[in-house]
Order: sequence, then C-alpha cells, then structure tokens
Amino acid sequence: MLSPALLILLLFTVIPTIEGVLLAFFKANARVRRFVGLNNFIYLIKDDIFWKAMKNTLCYVGFCVPLMVLIPFYIAVVASKMKKSWQGYIRFAFYVPLISAGMITSMVWDWIFNARHGLLNYLIGLIGIEPVIWLGTIPAAFFAVCIVLITSSMGMNLILYMSALSAIDKNIFEAAGIDGCSEAQKTYYILFPLMLPIIAFVTIMQTIGVALIWEIIFVLTSGGPYYATTSLVFQIFIRAFQSGKYGLAAAESIIVLTIIMCLALLQKRVLIDRE
Repeated sequence: MLSPALLILLLFTVIPTIEGVLLAFFKANARVRRFVGLNNFIYLIKDDIFWKAMKNTLCYVGFCVPLMVLIPFYIAVVASKMKKSWQGYIRFAFYVPLISAGMITSMVWDWIFNARHGLLNYLIGLIGIEPVIWLGTIPAAFFAVCIVLITSSMGMNLILYMSALSAIDKNIFEAAGIDGCSEAQKTYYILFPLMLPIIAFVTIMQTIGVALIWEIIFVLTSGGPYYATTSLVFQIFIRAFQSGKYGLAAAESIIVLTIIMCLALLQKRVLIDRE
C-alpha cells in the first residue's frame, strides 16, 4: 500500500537530493561533468556576489520574519474579540492572496510599485510626495521586496493564530480578571505562553520560507539594483538555469540548506526546548 508513495518519494526527492549533493563536487554544465573536489565551495567563498546574496538573505530573514510573526498575531488577538461573522470575513480577506500563485501576486505588486503609473506613487502623490523609483533604487527595492513578502504570508499565519486562539478556554481569562490581572498581564502571562507552540511553528516555517525566496525577486527586481535584492536561492537559479553552472549551483544549495537548518534548530532551541 505504501510502495507507490515511497516510489514517488524516491524518484522525485531522495535520488535528486543525493544527485544534487554529489553534483556540488563536480564542474558540471550541459556538456561537461568533471570532478573538482571542493573547488566549487572555494570559488563561492571568494565570490563577492555570493556574500552579497548571503547578506541580503540574512537581512530578509532578520527584517521580515519578526513582522510576519507579530503583525498577524496582533490582528488575530484583535479579531478574536469580534463577532463570529466578522472573524470569518477577516479570515477570507487575508487568505485571498494565498489562492493566487506567487508569480501572479508578484506581478500585481510590480504594477503597484511601477515608477510611472503605479498605484503606490499615485497615492503618495495625493499627499504631495514625489514619485519614488521603488524597484530601481537602494534601499527602496529591498523594502519593496520585504513588503511583498510580509503581506503575502499574513493570511496563513493569521488563520493559524485565530484557530489556536479559538481553542483556548475563555474562563482562564475571566478568572485572571477576577484576580485583578490587567489586559497586558493576561497577554504576557497567559496568552503568550499558551500560544508559544504555534508562534514557534510559524517562526520556523516563515524563516524557511523567507530564506528560500526567489520568485518575488525574479519578477520585481531581477536581483538589482547592483545585487541589492539578490538572495542565495535566486543566485542558485541564475547560476543553474541562466549561466549553466550546475556544480556551483549545487554547492550553493548545500550552503543554503545548512544555513536554514542552523536557523531552524536555533529557533527550536530558543522557543521550544527552553526547559
């Protein structure tokens, strides 16, 4: 009964993963495959573009993930105190962007950020602010990518938070209120500890998702200006499918996997395994 699923897993996950790891030690393109040992990793260590992509990726994680975790949490706490009909509307409104493919969402944002006829420049023009070249200047391009990242992830996080909040017994908060706890104390001493497992889950998943960003960058900025928005995964895409340097791309993918694992284990240690 399990063999069909295991066969698919073997063919499309296990074997490609092993092949990718082995490919990192070869100089490989469409015509050549030659063993070079650690030369691909040495090349990446000396490559300035690699380190720019590394810095950008860590900046995406450090800037976006806290906002992706905290903003939906605050909205969920506020929405949980509303009527059921309003809660359903909020869930629907924030979940709609997740229905569309990431490429389609990025194309919509590309129009919003357009320097000449974009919606954002039109809105800020109404209050007397000069048009901004959002996708062609530093640091505007970086923050534009961050805005798309944050807004596109809020729907799923919000639904997870609201589902977790609905499972908490409201009598706990009523008893705390009778004992004289303020709203801030209820949030810090009761709500936050009860929500910590789902917060940890959201944090780890969003860290992985942000570290793997590439399609938003591909549509909006193509890594520019001057590599200011290039991420590690986008650079892997460029090396593999535009430059044909499959060995370098495989070596860089191993580095990305290592970074993601370290970040996830660190977050698990801090948020879950504290005891």
